[in-house]
Amino acid sequence: MAAALFAAHTALALAFCAALVLALCVMLAGARSGGRRCPPYCRKSSSIAILTLPPCHTTPAQTASPSGEPCEGGDGDGMHQQQLLLWSGIGLHKRIFGELLSFDLRQRVWRHLRPAPGPHPVPRWKAGTAQAAAGGMVVVGGDAYTPNTRLHSYSNDVWRLAPTPAGHWTWEQAVVAPGAQPAPRRGHSTIHYKGEDVAEHIVLFGGRTQDKALLNDAWVLSLRWPNATWHQLAPQLPSGYGAPAPRRGHSAVLVPGGNGSSPHMLVYGGREDVKYYDDVWLLSVGEGSWRRLEPTSDALPLGRDHHSTAVAGGKMFAWGGRLGRTYFEAQALNELWAFDLQTRAWEQVEQKGPVPLPRFEQAHTQYTPPGAAAPRLLVFGGQAAHVCQLNDVAELDLATLTWRQLSAPRFCTHRCRKAHRQGLLG
Repeated sequence: MAAALFAAHTALALAFCAALVLALCVMLAGARSGGRRCPPYCRKSSSIAILTLPPCHTTPAQTASPSGEPCEGGDGDGMHQQQLLLWSGIGLHKRIFGELLSFDLRQRVWRHLRPAPGPHPVPRWKAGTAQAAAGGMVVVGGDAYTPNTRLHSYSNDVWRLAPTPAGHWTWEQAVVAPGAQPAPRRGHSTIHYKGEDVAEHIVLFGGRTQDKALLNDAWVLSLRWPNATWHQLAPQLPSGYGAPAPRRGHSAVLVPGGNGSSPHMLVYGGREDVKYYDDVWLLSVGEGSWRRLEPTSDALPLGRDHHSTAVAGGKMFAWGGRLGRTYFEAQALNELWAFDLQTRAWEQVEQKGPVPLPRFEQAHTQYTPPGAAAPRLLVFGGQAAHVCQLNDVAELDLATLTWRQLSAPRFCTHRCRKAHRQGLLG
């Protein structure tokens, strides 16, 4: 008993020391050292997006960045800057983070950003996140868990984080028109596309409600900021009724329509309470109809949840994720599979470069660097084995299937650093 209490107190003390070191790092980073800032705390299920900025110039009027600081990416090559935006997520001891950070994808530098004063969303995890057309991100729903009270608060609110012409960041809540709306939820998916009517659209699917009911309804949100209107694309249906079974922790990616036709949403994986799904479904955004894509290959990936997917070259790539009946039995993955959208064949493909540690609940997004021939799948953080959370950034070239580690993992607890040294994290 005494030994157990001592071990618990020791673990808490080490966690406190790690948090204190990072906090001091953030404070001391206010005094510049080449523009560098501390990495974010280790976390999972955060919200990320890619922001593309014009090239840096030397005139005073053009040297302000949305961080509110001088533009430090200008090296005279005229290339656009791309930054990873990071907001919220959940960390050690179920701590919800509320800070906003950016990561320069060329300089590989973290910065802590200061949004303009005004209304802002409650920090949360397992929210739906989509790229905003004008830059920044759109956040839909999620779980604002409060560790002190152990209370969850699921939401269905819609917020946009966007840069201003003055070089600041501002949060803006959408004004949703009266009428039917999706139930508050977490663990859902969102994709973004721009319609022919110039409006932005976000398609939402699945998730879990606060009373633990699983969902398989689909909705589309039409946005003309700040005005927004929800329309139901597909209703909630029982399993086996021509729609994906209700689920959470799945992935969804956009498949653009050809010749002016409506786009599709491709859904893969996810789970119910104990079962992991391995199925692939296609939703016609124009018709609101589902179609299951039955695989034609003998090789199939195991079902999983909280993985990452991207589409390139007529294939959907699926990386990472989790298997395991319970939270503490979770098996983290770092294998890569490709699903051919024409032949419907799965293939496990070889990865090149430094493959990131196995993980699940990582944040991910797809983007294309300026001048690149193919898009990239970018992942941040997540949870590795032994309940060890991460804060690294890596990207996969979807043409060469080569990984680049943009920032190395820095474990936030002594226990996880030790497990990594011992090779226990993969």
